[in-house]
Amino acid sequence: MSLPIRRRLLAVAVAVAALAAACSSASTGGGTSSEDASGSSSSAAGESSQDAEPTSIAIGLTSAVESLDPHNAATVRSSSGVAAAIYSSLVKIDANQEAQPDLAESWEQTDPTHWTFTLNPDAVFSDGETPVTAESVVWNFDRILNPDNALAVAGYLQTLESAEAIDEHTVEVTLKGPDVSFLLSLPYIRILDPAWAEANDPAIASFGSGPYQVESFTPGGNIELTANPNFWGEAPAITDVSYRIYGDAAAEANALIAGEIQFGGDVEPKDISRLEAVENLELENAASIRAAFVKFNTLVTPVDDVRVRQ
Repeated sequence: MSLPIRRRLLAVAVAVAALAAACSSASTGGGTSSEDASGSSSSAAGESSQDAEPTSIAIGLTSAVESLDPHNAATVRSSSGVAAAIYSSLVKIDANQEAQPDLAESWEQTDPTHWTFTLNPDAVFSDGETPVTAESVVWNFDRILNPDNALAVAGYLQTLESAEAIDEHTVEVTLKGPDVSFLLSLPYIRILDPAWAEANDPAIASFGSGPYQVESFTPGGNIELTANPNFWGEAPAITDVSYRIYGDAAAEANALIAGEIQFGGDVEPKDISRLEAVENLELENAASIRAAFVKFNTLVTPVDDVRVRQ
């Protein structure tokens, strides 16, 4: 007997929370499908008992997660996806590239360079007691923009001039100039608790406000998550998530075919036909705003020759 479990192929950028929500809405015996704009996905469908629903999932990654620090989570298909399961952001992006509430229950652009965000007063970190406040958000912005910290997500805030806590639940942001992409950059800015982060190392431990918390983590190895019992939002239907590291996309495809994982992050063109031949495994495509490109170092031979580059 197989269970209707969501499988993604190409780009694991969406939070596992969205995956869990998709699984919870699956009909008996049918596959689920929940897409974001980061790439393609797959879903599995098979026979199941009428009352059986999956509560755990194994996700394949082709690059290792070396750090849990959400501000160093720049790899869309690995560290960023894991961070999105553990931490919350001011906003999140849906499949239509529209901003949706996360920590911020509402926001307003008062003029081309000023934004005001109102935080959800129920938002707390994983101890169930520490609130997410406007001061927390400002501290995170300051940490990311501090050049001494050299954090990977700093590029998402390159147009940020300043952030100010107006009151406990209101943050006012000032930009250096108009930036049409600012709001859609905020899902990559996950919020740490300042006091916890100053007393602990976010690279090897976690304390987030997202739907999951870390059960076990070894840098470069597999990662086990469990549902955060103190999550302030809707509890995920998937309670246990296992991230398993594979050396490349071919190895991950083999794991999907063997049933070792239910959710994959990379598909190479050469593997498409054999994946399509697998019963209960479906590849799905989703629109994306990501751009793939190749850079040439024009200072070295032979690509310093324009004829080679042509």
